[in-house]
Amino acid sequence: MSFSNTILGDNPKTGVLRLAILVLGAICLSFLYLFVQFKGLNSAEAMDNAQLARNIAEGKGYVTDNIRPLSVWLLRSHAPEAKVNLDAHPDTVNPPVYPWLTAFWLKLWGPKYEISEMKGEFEIYDGDLAIAVLDCILFCAGLLILYFWTLSMVDAKAASLVAALAAFNDYLWQWAISGTSWSLLFLLSIVLGWLAYGRIRSSGGGSTALFCSAAIGLVIGIGFLTRYAFAIWLAPILLLVLIHGGRGR
Repeated sequence: MSFSNTILGDNPKTGVLRLAILVLGAICLSFLYLFVQFKGLNSAEAMDNAQLARNIAEGKGYVTDNIRPLSVWLLRSHAPEAKVNLDAHPDTVNPPVYPWLTAFWLKLWGPKYEISEMKGEFEIYDGDLAIAVLDCILFCAGLLILYFWTLSMVDAKAASLVAALAAFNDYLWQWAISGTSWSLLFLLSIVLGWLAYGRIRSSGGGSTALFCSAAIGLVIGIGFLTRYAFAIWLAPILLLVLIHGGRGR
């Protein structure tokens, strides 16, 4: 199968049309949820990640304003004579990938951190909106890769149906605008599945198999540094590749 068939299906013109509809639909849904459903960050995890990302974006380093007694104890146990600086307290809880990615995005966005006076209408905090936009971009990228993955396994109609079912799932969108690392984990999980499928399809060796194997390790590593529980994928992916990796499909 050629590259164009893998991306667009057997009919390139129809494939381009389906892909354009998917992209435009995802963009419209993103605007709908961002400006209708999104009311700001509303969970402790999202707020914790946001303040950590803001500190990184402002050049303070990987420090947190959320001081936990356990982290203070850990620092004092490793350096009993050192004075714990609560104004530049290192974060010992959150994995680093998502806060650093969010910090980079905040540097590009340049949100206004000043809280303006209320003028009778609820206004979403600019920094919260910036994070929600990033998460929507990651979620839409995951939907796009889900379409390509399904297309490589079956056909364009099935791929469009799967992508549409995911795109019109309100539960997934609520998670996508939650301000947590969920959207990034969704994207990494879809990429991991596509790479595992590509590794299984490759006949035992060759450059494709080597690339997929290396990329699988990279994605699992990034996922682990996004949420430590992501490492649970390592065992089933390795087992799947060991069982089916030497056979063409």
